[in-house]
Amino acid sequence: TLCVEGSLDPVKTKGKIVACLRGANARVGKGYEVWRAGGAGMILCNDALSGNELVADAHFVPASHVTATDGQKIFEYISST
Repeated sequence: TLCVEGSLDPVKTKGKIVACLRGANARVGKGYEVWRAGGAGMILCNDALSGNELVADAHFVPASHVTATDGQKIFEYISST
């Protein structure tokens, strides 16, 4: 979920929008990892520590940054499907 360098499998990621949890590495680094693995886009989900803070960054793929509350809902949806 953290999208750290080398963590995403290109076979599973290619052409997909990837949800990444904020923390552990740079926000832009997460976008780079999604790009490296062939992802089509990224949803950057804040962790509890980041809360409602939203930051505009230039990413390597189209990206949206969401609050911790919205991110939790996204990860719950992903887990349920």
